[in-house]
Amino acid sequence: MAKRYKYVIYSLVVFFLLLKSSAALIEGVDSFSTFFWLFLATLTGVVITQYPGISFRNSFSLILLPLHLVLGAVFALMFFPNLSIVFKFISLGAVGALLYIISLVNNIFVVVEDKSEKIPLYRVATTWSQILIVIISIPYFAGVFKINSAPLLQNLIIGFSAFLFVQYILWTFSFDNEIRTVGVGEAIMLGLFVSLLVLAIGFSVSFIPSESFLRSLLCSSVLMFGLNYLNSHLKNTLVKSTLLEYGFIFLFFLALVLIFKP
Repeated sequence: MAKRYKYVIYSLVVFFLLLKSSAALIEGVDSFSTFFWLFLATLTGVVITQYPGISFRNSFSLILLPLHLVLGAVFALMFFPNLSIVFKFISLGAVGALLYIISLVNNIFVVVEDKSEKIPLYRVATTWSQILIVIISIPYFAGVFKINSAPLLQNLIIGFSAFLFVQYILWTFSFDNEIRTVGVGEAIMLGLFVSLLVLAIGFSVSFIPSESFLRSLLCSSVLMFGLNYLNSHLKNTLVKSTLLEYGFIFLFFLALVLIFKP
């Protein structure tokens, strides 16, 4: 079977399991088994669709984005129950479409890793990987902020996820011979740098009455800056205009958090 058909089947299975999870939450029945099959399908689906390119070394990177995408969708279903059925259906359809795109992007990295040489689509895949991370992080962060726990724990969770996202990006950069090799120690330090940025901003606005969605937009904008900063830093293309551009984006979302209060 061609891989694109595997990706379509994989996306449809996750889409229908998300619909089933939504129905279980609406009906008030035990949804544990539904969520169990959902996450099992998400994890095993990555293995099946990326076989034989998936290995122990790259399995963590290949699973990271699909898992966070599905977690964000589950959080949205759990913590935003008042969404209309039509909106839920369209949103879950978008999740399925994003899962298909993630599978395509990850497959490009698997091919590059297997051939040990870049292919024309590699540049497109690296750009899309950063876009996908920012898109995925918005509903995921919003869901984490809705968890009934202390603000410190919420921000530690999103900070840890930001650290994982950085490791994924560094994995995608490792196939580019125009970017210098990043050692384990430097990878950890770069991950901690972006993670602390996200954690600090998230924690600083935790005591301000604000909507979780707006806080997630703010933290995602900081994550976007961190990922682009890494890209520019490793390619030695960092310029002042980049910092100013993302500074204005950050101030814009910060203004939204301060202006629109629940």
